[in-house]
Amino acid sequence: MTPRERAIRVLIFILSNPYRYSRKEVAKKLDITLEQLNGDIKEIKLADVNFHQEEKGKFPCAILPDDQFNELKYLQPLNDEDWTRIEIAFRGFGDKDQLYLRKKLESLYNL
Repeated sequence: MTPRERAIRVLIFILSNPYRYSRKEVAKKLDITLEQLNGDIKEIKLADVNFHQEEKGKFPCAILPDDQFNELKYLQPLNDEDWTRIEIAFRGFGDKDQLYLRKKLESLYNL
């Protein structure tokens, strides 16, 4: 596997599993060294991808969506009533999931 392929695998894995695994666990799941993973994360950050890692607990990590999804904002706009419903629904999630979902929606609608 080339370094580029490995970095793409890392990106896809973390995107698919936000805040589920620490760096050490990601490396183990992907059968790569922690040094390789840290290098891949460094390259991912250099590509202006919003990587985030918790600063407590087992230090889980995620890729947070941002304004890279601008083209999707035109699909179906949400009105104020829709956003109120979404905010109420978010209250049922944990803090990490709320942050991830809010960032994802904000990136889709460029808020």
